[in-house]
Amino acid sequence: MKLHYVILMGLLLPAVPAAAQDCQGYGHHHGGHDCWDCGRIGQQNAPNVRQSSAPLESLKGTIAEIHRPAVATGVVEAWLKTSGNTVLVRLGPADFLRQNGLNLTEGGPMAVKGYRAAASDEDMVIVTEIESGGKAVLLRNGRGRPLW
Repeated sequence: MKLHYVILMGLLLPAVPAAAQDCQGYGHHHGGHDCWDCGRIGQQNAPNVRQSSAPLESLKGTIAEIHRPAVATGVVEAWLKTSGNTVLVRLGPADFLRQNGLNLTEGGPMAVKGYRAAASDEDMVIVTEIESGGKAVLLRNGRGRPLW
């Protein structure tokens, strides 16, 4: 019986750190709120997580402003100026974007596909695909789950 317990604990313990981080190692769950990227839900103040019926939108324009996080694993957001208005778009972790060769600059062109999510007092587009500077990167799968 004791050997079974030791084997079981040996199998379960390595999973604990990974479960605490979610998002494949990106520990960006702040203040116990839902994660807009990995879909962890059940707490307060989170935007709607994409359902399979939510339509994808395609937007094209120039980058008006970029919000880069203080840490490399933080999620980058940008204001995309289209012909009709300016839209806040949520991309992915800064180091993931950099690893995939995506170099965003204010004033540069950007085309995205994504779905709308209500975030606090404004709408936001959660980006699933991005193209900028001749580079295209897939950020989330068809169900909105991050690929990082």
